Amino acid sequence: GVLAVHGEELSGEIDAASPRLNITGTGRVGLAPHAPSELSFRFHDSSLDPYVRLFVPRLSPYTTAVASGSIRIVGSITDVDRLVVDGTVDSVDMRLFDYAIRNASPVKLALDGQVVRVDQLQLVGEDTRLDVGGTVHVRDQRIALKASGEANLGILQGFFRDVRGAGRARLTAAIDGPLYEPVFSGSATISDGRIRSLLLPNSLDAINGAIQFDARGLRFADLNASMGGGRIQFGGSVGLEGYLPGELNVTVRGEGMRLRYPEGVRSVVDADLSIRGNVKAPTIGGAVTVRSALWNRRVDPTGGLFAFGGGEGRPAPGEVGGAASPPTVPIRLDVAVNVPSPLRFEINLARLVASAELQLRGTYERPLLFGRAEVDRGEVIFEGRRYLVTHGAIEFTNPTRIEPFFDVEAETRVRVPGQTYRVII
Repeated sequence: GVLAVHGEELSGEIDAASPRLNITGTGRVGLAPHAPSELSFRFHDSSLDPYVRLFVPRLSPYTTAVASGSIRIVGSITDVDRLVVDGTVDSVDMRLFDYAIRNASPVKLALDGQVVRVDQLQLVGEDTRLDVGGTVHVRDQRIALKASGEANLGILQGFFRDVRGAGRARLTAAIDGPLYEPVFSGSATISDGRIRSLLLPNSLDAINGAIQFDARGLRFADLNASMGGGRIQFGGSVGLEGYLPGELNVTVRGEGMRLRYPEGVRSVVDADLSIRGNVKAPTIGGAVTVRSALWNRRVDPTGGLFAFGGGEGRPAPGEVGGAASPPTVPIRLDVAVNVPSPLRFEINLARLVASAELQLRGTYERPLLFGRAEVDRGEVIFEGRRYLVTHGAIEFTNPTRIEPFFDVEAETRVRVPGQTYRVII
């Protein structure tokens, strides 16, 4: 760069570049109090996301933005009231994990009298065309923005690192009020949406319905989806703390859902659940009725007939080498599980059918089961012979992991020449 001082004026030009930043600038700066200045900067193929993360540290690491454009500053740089800033973003290419979005035309930004104006901001991508405009009052710290158009739910993965989305949402929304405690209004209508959390066993498919925005946050209005082949209906609301979700008061009702949870269990369930508490530490409560369930596991015959938990087993969920790892989903469980019949246990040594009244507690990562199951029927293979179960019970009492304790009686008949023996184990 070259800088020069003439009297009370500094002028010059500068060139700066790195693998992620390319900027040139020219102009003059008045050195006297309230002296006028005029500066022009041009940036080309520069990454914006590192600077955004200074203010939004929770932004997904898979979100990137590369932009080209120019900025012109006129007025006294020591007096914001007399400062005018005009900016034009010629191109911006954003990538939200595997979803790409860009501007349809140059974006106009301006600062005049401590008021930032956003004009002609139009974002386009696959199934996305959003128009955004409005003002931000810097001195009064107030915001007034409006957004309308269609958005692909793939945009979600730019803000939540563990979420993948697809489908479309028709959006009409406004943000008004204090900059850090704004009021949202409007609605979003979702069509054929799909949301997959990498931390959950099943995705939400065929999402259709409306979400309303008001002063209390987000409200679900006739929002339906499917999970595991069953239908789900959402109700309730999500409070907002600034721009992020806060207090949860959500209801979930589902029928005929095929789940693989907890580990080793496949089931078909009906659910009537609620999600309460703050989004940082929510609790899932309510009741689940199990239409059918299969618990499948192999055991070592040399370790005992029902040696599920003895010896050196695998680490419990959430453990690495026996040490607890920090949870990634802070969801607590308090769910009543009713299993009228059949709850099937299939291992290489036995097949049992039971009914149960259980309680699912713990956390999502480390679920715990408590309660008792009554064995209705079954069979046990022991020393090569088939025994029929006459009665028994399965109890869940371990407070650290899901570990069923079996108390089963079974019998068989052994025939030898001239004799028949009744053997009970």
